[in-house]
Amino acid sequence: MTEQERMNILRMSNEEANQITRECMKKALVRLLGKKELNRISITEIVTVAGVSRTAFYRNYATIEALLEDVTFTIRDLVMERIRKWREAGTQEERIQEITDCFHAIRENSAELCQLLTSGRQLLHPEDLRICFACEDIRTLYASVALASALLGIMTRWLLSGMQETPEEMGALCCQLLSETSAGALPEGTA
Repeated sequence: MTEQERMNILRMSNEEANQITRECMKKALVRLLGKKELNRISITEIVTVAGVSRTAFYRNYATIEALLEDVTFTIRDLVMERIRKWREAGTQEERIQEITDCFHAIRENSAELCQLLTSGRQLLHPEDLRICFACEDIRTLYASVALASALLGIMTRWLLSGMQETPEEMGALCCQLLSETSAGALPEGTA
């Protein structure tokens, strides 16, 4: 094995270790948010709960707010990916499956999402969702914002009301509601 190959393996190992460290700190912050407000959480508490050093914290984040942004973006990206796939789905069955998968992702991350939402953090903005829709003219732009806001509201309400319905029920319901709402509001093929 060459020195370069060894260095590549070491770098990959360091990157993997840093990713694990970041995940531990994200989980620690979310756990602490369940107990107290963000402004009362210290870096010392985060690294203690995460089981990492202060140096590891500062190697990855400049502030607690930066860590919180990372938590928020991780969850947002997970949901956004499912919505992008829903937009690209060709058939109604595929769309239902993609939205259903989105609700499964919300359920799998429900503890973190609830703690972030109850701490006053807005995870998704209508603008985040609007970018998933084609916006070639003013009518399409505002129709897309309306649909994105509706979807965000449904997801948030479902989560905070205890997720009584299954992800499958929510996927089918959302696809039906979005199809009915977008009929005539958006150009053919954009909803």
